[in-house]
Amino acid sequence: MNMEYKSEGSHDSFKLINYIRILLRRKFFLLGIILVTIGAVGIVSQIGPRIFTVETVIQIGQIEGQNVELPAQIVEKINDRTYSDSVALQLNVSVRQLPEINAKYIDNTELIRISADVQNIDNGKEILNALSTGIIKDHQITISERRDFLEKEIAQFTKRQQIAENAFGKGLNSTGMTESAQFLIMNSIQSRIDSLQDRINADRKALYGTVDTQIIKAPTDSSAPSSPRLPTIIILAGIFGLIFGIFIILVREWWDSSKTI
Repeated sequence: MNMEYKSEGSHDSFKLINYIRILLRRKFFLLGIILVTIGAVGIVSQIGPRIFTVETVIQIGQIEGQNVELPAQIVEKINDRTYSDSVALQLNVSVRQLPEINAKYIDNTELIRISADVQNIDNGKEILNALSTGIIKDHQITISERRDFLEKEIAQFTKRQQIAENAFGKGLNSTGMTESAQFLIMNSIQSRIDSLQDRINADRKALYGTVDTQIIKAPTDSSAPSSPRLPTIIILAGIFGLIFGIFIILVREWWDSSKTI
């Protein structure tokens, strides 16, 4: 049993050595096939359409220190093509003409990177601009409503504060009141003035903490095509040429051997 196993192993090793010898004998033929394959695939890839990556970055606006919309939600909407209809409507094109748009949330920031692989760079920039503009308009409605509310509230509290200050001044000049009564009234009015001032300060802080959603990086394209990548093509073509060349050589060797039998 052991001798039979060794015999089969030796036979397999002998066959492998023969294959290697065959390949070495026809190494120039194999090299030629590899070079021809690389050249042919390289030419075809350069003649075919080139794909460029267009990218933009937007910053999510904030209301009182909180994001208008969670970045993860916006990324999900973009990747699910939720904005496709509005973008197509803005550009007066069909939704099917739009490329696949990808979005990625940049960790620990309010930034979202949006990209698309396109053949026409200008068209890709228009698409990303339309998408970014649509998101900004949606957020602007919410931000503007909050800003208007805060501004009206500040004006209202400022008016109340002015009335309270006038009452405080009249109280100081009033007569016919005991000092204790006047003190209590003045203290109450002053507390009201301070409370209104605190509300005004809080609203102003909230108003200043309101930031619009905006484009941080205008749509730009990659300096070189993202696809096809020539180094990758050369490697893959070389591997394919090697496998194809080995196959041709072994088939040819088998054919020559069969004719001599």
